[in-house]
Amino acid sequence: MIHLNKSKLLAINAALAVLAVAAVALPALLPLSTPAVKAPPRPCTQPAEATTQVQDLQAYTVIYLKPFSRPLADAPPPPPVAPPAPPPFVARLMGTVQEPGFAYAIFSLPDGHERLIALGETSDGICVKEIGEGCATVLYQGRTIPCKAVRQESPTPASGPYAPGMPLNRPLVPAAGGVR
Repeated sequence: MIHLNKSKLLAINAALAVLAVAAVALPALLPLSTPAVKAPPRPCTQPAEATTQVQDLQAYTVIYLKPFSRPLADAPPPPPVAPPAPPPFVARLMGTVQEPGFAYAIFSLPDGHERLIALGETSDGICVKEIGEGCATVLYQGRTIPCKAVRQESPTPASGPYAPGMPLNRPLVPAAGGVR
């Protein structure tokens, strides 16, 4: 009986194998016929809405032309340039004159000239703001500069060729007819 069942199983197994091969080979051997559907030909002209879309896209060309491949971080700003140093104050205060109603400061300039500048006046870029005894405060190139008078020793009659009461910048000239 086991022998009989074995032969039946083999026959069923062989029939199933033939059916499986036929199921795979049959569609490959028989062509399927389907009616061909042709699409209608497309016209060569663009519809009006396509041209307006192109015009709308032309408005974005500014964005398309921007360079978006720049560095992720901006470069550090350049270091600030220090302003040039103002020119030094080279005038020297030679003295001051103060009387009721007026005050003057006498400055010696580098070119050898002297300037007599009244309180509140400006000469050669020097503006006198305040005058004291032997000192003055000036405004020069936007800076306030205190100045002290340069002391000059006046020669005594015994040590120099000057007579008392004569200006110091004029040498003593002997009078006509004699030597002093």
